Amino acid sequence: MGAYVNSKQTQFDKSFVSCGVVEVHHLPDAPPSEIAFSIANHLYHKANGRPAAFLLFSDVVDKKEARGKDLADYLRNLNVGKLIESVKAVNPKTGNTIRVWLLEVCHESFRKWYSEEYVNRISEN
Repeated sequence: MGAYVNSKQTQFDKSFVSCGVVEVHHLPDAPPSEIAFSIANHLYHKANGRPAAFLLFSDVVDKKEARGKDLADYLRNLNVGKLIESVKAVNPKTGNTIRVWLLEVCHESFRKWYSEEYVNRISEN
């Protein structure tokens, strides 16, 4: 079975499929609210120009941690877009069973949440 990369920070890649898709990978061992905030920061930071229409992420599903599922559940509860979930499949490269999620981002809702969350985080410090 392949090794699972435990990153301290959410990472992003431009998709080879389309400039309208952002791939989120190496989901960190962090609360889904932290990961969602880093995603929103990536989408809406002025330095990144216009945000992508879709967000793609995957995770190993047959393990103790459930970062992908937790993030998917959190995004669903935020109501920040339409989330599509694949069936489980074995990744032939690693032998891990994975699942893929694709979020059609509702920028109005996600940007509103991000703005409120940003202010809350400033107030806490």
